[in-house]
Amino acid sequence: MGVFLTGGVTVWTWVEVNKLPARNGILLVMGPLFFACMVTPVGECFVALIGVFFGLYGIHFKKRGFLFLQFSFVLVSALAAFIFAVITIFSSFMTDGITDAIEIYIDNSYGVYGRDDITTDIDLLQTGLTCCGSVSFNSWSDSEWLNLEKLARFDGEVVPSIPPSCCVFYPNSTGNIQQYINIQACQGITQSIPNEFMHQTGCSDDVIDNILPFVVVIACSQVWLFVMEIFVIINSIVVLQHIRASDPPEIKESEYIAKLYNSMYQKYGGNVVLNIQKGTAKKIRVDSPSAFENLVYTDMYDSNLPIATSRL
Repeated sequence: MGVFLTGGVTVWTWVEVNKLPARNGILLVMGPLFFACMVTPVGECFVALIGVFFGLYGIHFKKRGFLFLQFSFVLVSALAAFIFAVITIFSSFMTDGITDAIEIYIDNSYGVYGRDDITTDIDLLQTGLTCCGSVSFNSWSDSEWLNLEKLARFDGEVVPSIPPSCCVFYPNSTGNIQQYINIQACQGITQSIPNEFMHQTGCSDDVIDNILPFVVVIACSQVWLFVMEIFVIINSIVVLQHIRASDPPEIKESEYIAKLYNSMYQKYGGNVVLNIQKGTAKKIRVDSPSAFENLVYTDMYDSNLPIATSRL
């Protein structure tokens, strides 16, 4: 049940996050770790399901090896669930990391040649969440983009203070066709900033507000999966002990060979050597191990002794 719940929650989270208008920008500033926290529950559920199938097979046919496989697979899945649950929970408190990530992208990458993907994602972030900069629009005051804008203009020409994605556009603007209400006033060319034609709040708080519900849901589903898998692990241990107690003990080939040698020793007076031809069975089951307590191990490979043939 925990596997299907976590898997369903993961799919739902992924679908809902993809519906966000600033999805690419949010994923950019949240970083690869958040993406991993969204994706890994699917892998955890897959590994746990494989383990469960191994366990069902092992219980039905009383195969301890398959039960060990179940134990191993579920244990790996449980450890991964615990680790990523902790990471997801802590990520909800790492607001400074989100603020710093936006600030770094604005300062070093936005508008820079070869970083078009980051420029596009920051634009999507600011237009989708109607925000500007990291904490505020002042984030752009020391950005590389602003330096490039200054270099592209003549002396005395007014330099825009913020990029167009910080500006308010008409509500009926759709897709790539965005009609700004007053882009020159927004950018501080004809009017000082801040003004009513620009987004005045920073993006970091908006990112946190949009992503926090998904972080909480993912963390709760990971904790639930971890708890359920602990019960499965305990059950695997109990079943393993039960199968060991109910089955007759297994003896190794060397013990069987020793018993066979002793019987030949009594029959031929000790002048025997065994030529063991292995069949399909590698182990022998006996009702009681007490029959082998007094076995005598001797040299069974003396080439001078006559040969008595048997089959395992």
